[in-house]
Amino acid sequence: QECWKFVKDCKLQKDRKALPSVRVDLIFQSCTIDHSKKGLDRVRHVHPELGPTQFVEFMARLASYRYSKGSWSDRLKKMLNDDVLPNACSVDIDVFRERIAGDKCK
Repeated sequence: QECWKFVKDCKLQKDRKALPSVRVDLIFQSCTIDHSKKGLDRVRHVHPELGPTQFVEFMARLASYRYSKGSWSDRLKKMLNDDVLPNACSVDIDVFRERIAGDKCK
């Protein structure tokens, strides 16, 4: 699941007490609920991936839960600046070189 990859890549769970795995799952589920339906139909057709709007909601909810001080926008900025931007899509150059030199890439 892409959301879990995002959480791990950005090291959002470096303090598991601040953001437990169960909470990440609940946040994901809350972003995928179809509010146009009623009862169990809301969660029966959950998609395994989030659309762009749902992903923004996912990030906002993560930030809101992860950080306890400040407004929602302050919390989101803090998460983006402290966790996401420094860690997202970071590449270990040595691992990259090793993979490129491997037989599968030749």
